[in-house]
Amino acid sequence: MTTQKLYLEGRFTELRQSDSNDIYKVGALVFLGEHQEARWLADQEESAHDINQRVFVQFHLGISYTRTSNYKKAAQLFKNNLQLIKTEDLSLDSQFLSYQGLGFYHYFFSRHKLSLKSTHQAHKILLKFDNKETKALYQILCLDLEGHNLVHRMRIHKGIKTLEKALEIADRNNMTAFKKSLTFSILIYRCKYLLSPTQGLNSLLQAYEKISPNDDYSMSTLIFEISNLYMLSGEFKKADQFLSQNYKVIYNTENKRLMGQLNFRMTYNLYRKGSFEQALYLAKSARSNLKKLTDRGLICQILGLEINILKAMGEQTDELEKELFETDKDIDNLLIKRRNHRSLKLSSPLNNGEDPRGDFFEKLGRDNDSSTY
Repeated sequence: MTTQKLYLEGRFTELRQSDSNDIYKVGALVFLGEHQEARWLADQEESAHDINQRVFVQFHLGISYTRTSNYKKAAQLFKNNLQLIKTEDLSLDSQFLSYQGLGFYHYFFSRHKLSLKSTHQAHKILLKFDNKETKALYQILCLDLEGHNLVHRMRIHKGIKTLEKALEIADRNNMTAFKKSLTFSILIYRCKYLLSPTQGLNSLLQAYEKISPNDDYSMSTLIFEISNLYMLSGEFKKADQFLSQNYKVIYNTENKRLMGQLNFRMTYNLYRKGSFEQALYLAKSARSNLKKLTDRGLICQILGLEINILKAMGEQTDELEKELFETDKDIDNLLIKRRNHRSLKLSSPLNNGEDPRGDFFEKLGRDNDSSTY
């Protein structure tokens, strides 16, 4: 079986173990989170790449560098591909990957409207595809990105349905790697937004036992949500212990945003214990290590927690509330925007029944806790 066929069928582990060292192995290594090996292999083979192979490699390396927080390098790679559309007669595959890469980059920066626009451009190119095998893989990538964007634009039910459509294609074509990742994403969103904390916690703990330890990015997402659901269930000690025993997994991702989320969780645990001065110090430290351009959503979350800490200490919060209000203006994630409104005690025009957990907090008026979720 060719490496291209292994790649198109999502059989990345088999491809990694093969003796081949071509562009498809680079792609497989990126999807498996083997970033250093993927970059080394791409460098070794660079001189042998034709124009379409170069686009393929730049797309995957762009994802790799985004995942590991080297945003400048990632932006240059995605930009290179878009420029090639204007100057070269690229294949349909390359045109699709160029727009898909742009959509991924916008998504990672929480520019969800722009990301959806890019996925729609990629989808138009997909309509021209004749090769069913290639089309299946790219349909999955496109629907996956669209589904995540829709959830963050607070169209949660439609987003999950879009992800389920991608899962159907993966299942029909026996693409095991994508079946696992899509099932995982759907599970996370259902537990985060639609199920009760107890139901969600039981489901995620089962997933935690089954997930591959090599998939540290997905594992980190799972760890944060399990810890969050422990807190929502009132089991704060378990939340703290679970997070503590998984620090290494999060650090292994080399992703600054995930490390920022870890610092936020540690800050929140200190706040719940009443260690306000320690919590405030860690919150400020966590925020200083983030970039406003790339991490607005997490910065807003930390600002909301800082406001709660200062209120608990009897201190003024006017300056932080003003900063949160200004930062919120640039937020394109409606779920984050709704949380910000709760922190600032503003009325939210975003209550459309798509965010049951947010509805719950607003009904109870639990402003001291709502900034966390």
